Amino acid sequence: MMFDDDAQRAVLTAVFLDDDDGGVTGFIEEFWGVTVHGKNLKDARKQLTEAAQTFLDENREDILRRMDSDGQVTREKMLLEI
Repeated sequence: MMFDDDAQRAVLTAVFLDDDDGGVTGFIEEFWGVTVHGKNLKDARKQLTEAAQTFLDENREDILRRMDSDGQVTREKMLLEI
């Protein structure tokens, strides 16, 4: 996953597989469980983008709910090179 320092964007790896029924299954290598099934490649790309955004939003909200509001919290950007 690569991060763009000027914006809050990450570069992820989307994988698309043709299905026997003519559809396309898509998933993101870096996000376990983010998988979609589209009627074609364009549809699968759109669904996967939406699913990834939802995944990030829900995880961020969950983490914020779990943090102890009485303690000090340090948030910083992290760069992972793979």
